[in-house]
Amino acid sequence: MRALLPLILTALLGTASAANVPEILQAGFSPDGRHHLLLTAYVQDGSGLPTATLQVTDVRANTILLRAELTTREGASARTVAQQLMTAQRAALTRYGLTRPLTGRRLFLKTFRAPVPWPQPQALETLTAAGWTLALRTYPVPNACDDRAGRGLLPATLTPSGLSLRVNGVDLQHDARLPRSRACAAQYRLETAWVYGRNLAVVVRAYTPGFEGPDVTPLVITGRR
Repeated sequence: MRALLPLILTALLGTASAANVPEILQAGFSPDGRHHLLLTAYVQDGSGLPTATLQVTDVRANTILLRAELTTREGASARTVAQQLMTAQRAALTRYGLTRPLTGRRLFLKTFRAPVPWPQPQALETLTAAGWTLALRTYPVPNACDDRAGRGLLPATLTPSGLSLRVNGVDLQHDARLPRSRACAAQYRLETAWVYGRNLAVVVRAYTPGFEGPDVTPLVITGRR
């Protein structure tokens, strides 16, 4: 038994090194461009439970209209759970014109796959693609991050921070404080963006303390030009 202990510990640590890095399965706009859908799925770090999350955003107001999550038994695939969630929310998706969302044109794409290490502190990330210039700033803001929320898991070089996103000289979002859903978020990185007509949806990954290393959660920021 003593000889097996190092192998058991290695297996446990190997499992724990994964983080929650939801995969984007579907994203797109309603035909009139008023609403945006983001569907993600992942297997929870530690528990191994498949989870899917669905979010509908009001594009012009950059506000969340609907957020739903579904977690099922271990062994089911995350994609299957995502399909079940879409079915459960079909009435709402019909109301928002998102049963068959339209992707539009993708401006750029960066990949985030588990495990993702904590990033080096970065106050500004800029990117220019297809005539669009994005500036993502990270800066300390008031927050509700405490030891229960994960403050003790943050690297010493990082502090709870908000973000601002400026696109072609226009502010789409500027955090004055952190919502509880990302109370200990410490860094942000651009992942991808789509344009549909005059409508824009940008996905930013928020780094927050996870079971082992950071969870890297997608945030949707929208606007119109």
